[in-house]
Amino acid sequence: MHLENKSVSKKFFWILWVMYAVVYMTKNCYSAAMASIVHEGVLTKAQTGLITAVFYLVYAPLQILGGIYADKYKPEKMIQIGLIGGAIANLIIFCNQNYYVMLFAWTFNAVIQFALWPAIFKIISSQLEAEYRVKGVYFITFSSTFGLVLAYIVAAVVKSWLYNFLLSTVFLLLFAFIFHIAYKRAEKHMVPDEEVKKIPIQKKESKNVETVSSWTIFWKSGFILMIVVAGLRMIISNSVQTLSATILMESYEHISPALGNILNTLIIISGIVGVMLVNRFIYPRLVRNEVLATLLLIGIAIIPVSTLLWIGKANVFIMVISLCLVAIVLTGAGLIMSHFSALFVKFGKNGLASGIYNSSAAIAITIQNYGVLSLAEHKGWKANVWLWIGMLIICGVLTIIAIPLRKRFRY
Repeated sequence: MHLENKSVSKKFFWILWVMYAVVYMTKNCYSAAMASIVHEGVLTKAQTGLITAVFYLVYAPLQILGGIYADKYKPEKMIQIGLIGGAIANLIIFCNQNYYVMLFAWTFNAVIQFALWPAIFKIISSQLEAEYRVKGVYFITFSSTFGLVLAYIVAAVVKSWLYNFLLSTVFLLLFAFIFHIAYKRAEKHMVPDEEVKKIPIQKKESKNVETVSSWTIFWKSGFILMIVVAGLRMIISNSVQTLSATILMESYEHISPALGNILNTLIIISGIVGVMLVNRFIYPRLVRNEVLATLLLIGIAIIPVSTLLWIGKANVFIMVISLCLVAIVLTGAGLIMSHFSALFVKFGKNGLASGIYNSSAAIAITIQNYGVLSLAEHKGWKANVWLWIGMLIICGVLTIIAIPLRKRFRY
């Protein structure tokens, strides 16, 4: 079922947009409250770190399962389960701050939201009005960033970190109700889909036709190689957008924590600008091939990343500009992967594709939080820059291998 009315599609999308921003806020409310939790002695740094690690270690592989479920079952049901289950997890923490209870609740949150994002992406890329789907994939890219900013704003204004979880509970339940009403209204305007045609493989030896599996489709399109590229790219972009304040403070004596956070905010905003610039000038206007467009951005990114080798020695403004450029180029590349995932709608596998992509993002965040920080602690930030350069070279090689696969593959 899909919409053909552009006006209804547009209104329904913006409800989805605000809903996912709220979901992303609630998913990060624990991270936003972490400083207060440690400061008040509720948990130790090791305990807070373990809770975050377990969340992403559970969340990452379940995103693939969530993609399968979003393709197989009604995506609206998957969203309702995620919203109500997330509200329960947040309410448990608000009511009980025992370490083991919090660990269980946040792990449950990772499990219950396993299909939430794949289901949202499934609706955007296959149930909205056909022409509006491309715009939907573009605009939803901004939703998570606004949700992350909202999480830290809420953490800054509430009197106690516990209210982070109470507000998250209220917001999730509220949107479970709003989404239910909105989907029922949109459903009245939906029409049946045409039957999804699966690509057959003709055997040379016989006239028998084989149905291609999901993994064969993903491999032959170059999507699997690009998922590895996406994971490596996100380690770099997430590091730049979340650790720049610390990098600058430790590299320049005159950078205070307050100034570092202001500069870090500028770098985060640069990521948003990057998405708009890539959409306006790179893909699909200049380059229509997703893999080739990604290779172009990776090549550009090597320049500002290499400039960071002079961190602590070169002028701080040059380093801030370099960090902003890295955020612009690599965050913008994420939009291209979202469009790549949406192409699998023809096979009814766009939910699975987005789940795999989101899984790579979760793994990247886990590696970034522990690997990058550990390397910086023992070898310094310059060692991380060399690591990032190595990652970009690997990304370039994998992308070059994927280019002919994407060119030969027909959607």
